Amino acid sequence: MNLVLFEPQELGQVSRAGDVPTGADASAGADALAGSDASARADAPAGWTRVEGHELTLRDRRAAHLLTVVRVVPGSRVRVGVLGGGLGYAEVVAVDGEGCVLRVHIERPPPPPLPVHLILAVPRPKVLLRTVAIAASFGVERIDLTNSWRVDKSYLGSPALSAEALGRAAREGAEQGATSRLPVLGVHRRLMSLLDAFPEKERASGRLCAIAHPGAARTLESAVAPGERRPLTLAVGPEGGWIAREVETFEQRGFTQVALGEAILRVEAAIAALLGQVQLLRRLRPYERDEP
Repeated sequence: MNLVLFEPQELGQVSRAGDVPTGADASAGADALAGSDASARADAPAGWTRVEGHELTLRDRRAAHLLTVVRVVPGSRVRVGVLGGGLGYAEVVAVDGEGCVLRVHIERPPPPPLPVHLILAVPRPKVLLRTVAIAASFGVERIDLTNSWRVDKSYLGSPALSAEALGRAAREGAEQGATSRLPVLGVHRRLMSLLDAFPEKERASGRLCAIAHPGAARTLESAVAPGERRPLTLAVGPEGGWIAREVETFEQRGFTQVALGEAILRVEAAIAALLGQVQLLRRLRPYERDEP
């Protein structure tokens, strides 16, 4: 945990429509798996509120982490943030065996999100939660989890796809990545319904669309040029990859096949590698063309 996150209400702030939902409201897994495709908003609102010296007591997993891992003492400072809001620090006022009193200061806006919409075929349940946490730590805007041909159908009934489990994983990822933004999370029983709903709008908005597939002729950097700042929709398949028909369907909707290289990675490793490359490519300067 590199950032202690607070609910707005904990700091005396009033939640507004569009504020970050957490816990059971952080995804639409339950509704989607009950028989309809659905998603729920869990991104950050545009504004943030400055906080000066608000005191509160923690006696939950956050306090346990501060006491047993960080080993705070009175006078220690820790990084904090408000879900969907600003960032700052908290001074430890007092500690006891079960909790700690913090004096919170929120003094700057949240970092910008990584403008990536991740489409992810549902992996094994334990891998799923790790992968959601990894993606959230990068600050992606949206994660849509979907069925596909090679997804074991038993995964769709896993508790890991519940709203509570997905929301908790996203929050833990944000705490690791030191961001107060959580991704929008959606769960879809049918890949075609997902593809029919999103790509047309995203192509019209100028987004780049890529599908990660082992053995693709192009690498990510050939599809996302250094210095490219446009948003990206990135589709990643299950263990074993997308089947040929699925790849063709993505391509018909404007997606470009890309590969990380010769190595074939597990899902969570592929997500970390892909998002790390996207961050790097966005930081690099654009290629300089030779003058004629």
